[in-house]
Amino acid sequence: MLSQHAAPSGGKGFTTAGEALPIIHRGYQFRLYPTKEQRVMLAKAFGCCRFLYNHFLAERNSFYEANKDSNVKKGLSYYDTQRMLTELKKKEDTKWLADAPSQMLQQPLRHLDNAFSRFFKKEAKFPSAKKKSNDQSCTFPQKFYLDKEKQIVRLSKLGSLRLVMSREIPAEADIRSVTVSKTASGEYYVSFLVIEKVVPLPTVERVVGIDLGLIDVITTSDGKKYKNTHLKRQAAKRQLPP
Repeated sequence: MLSQHAAPSGGKGFTTAGEALPIIHRGYQFRLYPTKEQRVMLAKAFGCCRFLYNHFLAERNSFYEANKDSNVKKGLSYYDTQRMLTELKKKEDTKWLADAPSQMLQQPLRHLDNAFSRFFKKEAKFPSAKKKSNDQSCTFPQKFYLDKEKQIVRLSKLGSLRLVMSREIPAEADIRSVTVSKTASGEYYVSFLVIEKVVPLPTVERVVGIDLGLIDVITTSDGKKYKNTHLKRQAAKRQLPP
């Protein structure tokens, strides 16, 4: 079973044999098969995240319009919206937000803040409102457990959801968050964001030629063949759990 672990000290990397190893963030995505009841619960979770993203997008736009000509603060930060969320959950017409996992509700605020940061860096367009007809998602940064043997993931207030793991997540990987998503066509997926250590490959002297194909994606000059694992993962995604 895998669960969330603490971040490596200083965020510089893992240490082995007295040497610090570099780390990378990597995502693992698998097909998810929620029950009928869980699909209803997920629809509510998606709705909460979509509502908060759109609500605070409007709040940030309104605040800027009201203060753009002033010499004081012109925009809302993530921490401003976080404080506003606390008050929003106390209001009569939005108190239903308090029924959702609190850590999950903070993620749309982070995603919105990142969207504005990318916009100001000229890396993306201005943030736009999310629509129910598009892909939906919700992220859990805490309180999740992955049982690789049973192929289930346990999420706060959602219970155990069945998935099909088409590839292995390394045992030493540090899972930082879990994102459940639903495509516009109705398929469900679960993505694990992990931190992994990068172990340098040993240096070799010999040279090997390679030939690329479709079934055997790589054939080397010394006769070794490597199958196309992408086709295997596609087949696994289409396979329903028992």
